[in-house]
Amino acid sequence: MKAAFEKFAKFGDTQSTGTDITTKNFSKLLKDCKIFNAKVTTTDADICFSKHKTKGAKKLTYDQFLKAIQELGAKRFPGKSPDEVLAEMEKMISASSPVPVGATRASGDDVVSRLTEVSKYTGSHVARFNADGTGKGLSGRKDLVKNDGYVGNYKMSGKYDSTH
Repeated sequence: MKAAFEKFAKFGDTQSTGTDITTKNFSKLLKDCKIFNAKVTTTDADICFSKHKTKGAKKLTYDQFLKAIQELGAKRFPGKSPDEVLAEMEKMISASSPVPVGATRASGDDVVSRLTEVSKYTGSHVARFNADGTGKGLSGRKDLVKNDGYVGNYKMSGKYDSTH
């Protein structure tokens, strides 16, 4: 369960070390692990988070997280012993990982693949790609200026030293 805690703690936060979890990621963990139901709501999760965090802190440590999970588990599975509740919650949390919501997926249909086939590009777009279909980068998009000291159409550039 600690591995799942670390994944959710780091999700969406590039500076997180995975040792503590924010309220946003705590709610995401509960949602993605399907712990929310009619008995356990997002309000319950927020109240539980606030109750178990250190006063003045904005995050839960792993030990505080375990206590919060046990409290929510007792609500989710009424009538079960604390050990059974913890085992059920551990099973639900360990089997899950954060799911990105609203992430763009690449389309695989024929229309998109036909329109993005670089070997069929014509006109000015041909200059943007190599023969193998990889992009040329900046050199394919802009006319790069040579700073060799000669004016644009001078034909004898580089020949000065050989004639003198």
